[in-house]
Order: sequence, then C-alpha cells, then structure tokens
Amino acid sequence: MLKYTNEGRDIVRSDAKGKILDVGAMVNPLFPNTDTVDINQPSTFQGNINYPDVWDKVKAHTDKYGKYDYSICSHTLEDIANPIYVCEQLSKVSKRGGIIVPSKYIESGRHAKYYRGFIHHRWIWNIEDGLFVGYPKVNLFEHKKFDKLSQHGATKSEIVYLWDNEIDVSAVNGDFLGPDNESVEGYYDKLLRDC
Repeated sequence: MLKYTNEGRDIVRSDAKGKILDVGAMVNPLFPNTDTVDINQPSTFQGNINYPDVWDKVKAHTDKYGKYDYSICSHTLEDIANPIYVCEQLSKVSKRGGIIVPSKYIESGRHAKYYRGFIHHRWIWNIEDGLFVGYPKVNLFEHKKFDKLSQHGATKSEIVYLWDNEIDVSAVNGDFLGPDNESVEGYYDKLLRDC
C-alpha cells in the first residue's frame, strides 16, 4: 500500500506485528523497547545507515535469529544521503515493513522565510504508478510553479508505504539528473501531476 495521509504513525502502528526493527528510531520511536538501527546511542545496532558496516551487524543478527517480522522507517529516508540503499537493506533483514516520509505537499510549503520545505531534508518523495520515487531536493524545486503543491499539505502531509518481501523504490530517472536542464525540468514536473 502506498498512500498520502496525515495518519502515518497510526497506520504503521496498527500494521506492525511480531519482532520489530525500528530504523532511524532514536528521535521519536513508534514502539519503545524494540531493536533499533540508528547513529545515536543507545541503539541495538549503532551506526550510519548509509554504510554497510551497521547493516553487516544487523544481517549477522538475522542470520543467527531469523529475519525481523516488521521494519519501521519513519521520517528518516528524506534526511539521508542514500535512501535507496537503506530500502534494499530493509528488505534483506525483514519480512515486511512500513515507511513514512513527508509528502511532496508538506515539503512544498514555505515553513521558513527563505526556502521551501524543511532545510534538513535531502529528498522529496512521490507515488508514481505504484512506485515509491525519491527526488533530490535541487534548486529547481524553489520555482513558483511548485507553489500549488502546498495547498494539499494540511490533508496529505505524509506518504505511508507498507511493503511485503521487497520495497519498490527508485530515485527519479534512475538517479541520473541529466543530461540537460530541459530533461531535469521534465522529471520534476511529474511532481505536479496529481495537483
């Protein structure tokens, strides 16, 4: 299931069952006292989720004790350098899971005076033909044509993605921003399709 909502945490909370792994959980965990993967202490598996060393520890754990029944990744993928890699790792260590990210609608609002969205977010996420697609936040996103997205921010503040076995995720255009300005503008116009 992929959907825009304001109820992401409630949806994932009701979907999660069994042995749970919470990735990027230290700031605001959905389930206290579950195994966690985070750069901060105390974490079950402490490390930077963009790199293999922490995932090697998680994989060694699942090789010994079995995969987690459910993985949660809430409000983390938009912040990190390599969210596609993290999604690949999630499906290696868990049977199912739930991902929550801010929607393109909330990200397009002007929550601060000088820029659109949240300054610490690197990615804008979209739903395209059942695929979970990440767009790097580039300066084009500041263009006024994206203003119309923000009118839906109050009712569609998050994307919730519930997955089984693997995560259908991609970076826009296979993670290649090129070959020219016109092409890149065309990729980002996909964000405006359902406004």
